[in-house]
Amino acid sequence: MSKAKCIMVQGTMSGAGKSLLCAALCRIFAQDGYRVAPFKSQNMALNSFVTRNGAEMGRAQVVQAQAAGVEPDVRMNPILLKPSSDVGSQVIVNGKARGQMPAAAYFKMKRSLIPDILEAYNSLAAENDIIVIEGAGSPAEINLKADDIVNMGLAKLVDAPVLLAGDAVELFRAEQGLTIASPMTRLQNGTGICLAAAQAQWQAPAELMPEYLQLVKAEKDLQEKQWAK
Repeated sequence: MSKAKCIMVQGTMSGAGKSLLCAALCRIFAQDGYRVAPFKSQNMALNSFVTRNGAEMGRAQVVQAQAAGVEPDVRMNPILLKPSSDVGSQVIVNGKARGQMPAAAYFKMKRSLIPDILEAYNSLAAENDIIVIEGAGSPAEINLKADDIVNMGLAKLVDAPVLLAGDAVELFRAEQGLTIASPMTRLQNGTGICLAAAQAQWQAPAELMPEYLQLVKAEKDLQEKQWAK
């Protein structure tokens, strides 16, 4: 059986628009007649979605699965971290809790989860035409690069081409008089990475958003507060 093609969206920061861009890609590919599935190797969220068989996964991948027209599957998010304190999380692997773990302990062992990640990914890839992969935070977080399993580390493992999503408002706030196209082009030429400009997507009043986007926004706001502490 042929293996799926893949595309990965990474971001310049949290809140750059990765989740929505991945959802959009899932919908576009599905409308074009492809079998498509979302994938995020490691997600961090205070709230989870419970699948039909009782497994927990991140809500962002649920939204992306809905955009693709498929049922949410825990393989789409094999590792879920649910913060339980400022320095620790409940670690959920393949939808099942493995217990509480301090951040330092998790960082030391997370590469041991690569077989779980690849098993989930390869299983989805065998059943679909395209896998849309979402990164986490930013690949430029140098304290996380050595043992990365969700950004460029994952891209290398599955040989995924990468789109870099940036919030143009935040990236170029200080550059007066420049159009969005100019700095985007300069960044793309300088890095060699295809750059997708995502305008700040949370500026609309929450009450005007669809319910599932309200949930995603609420989770991202909570994540930002956790990281800011």
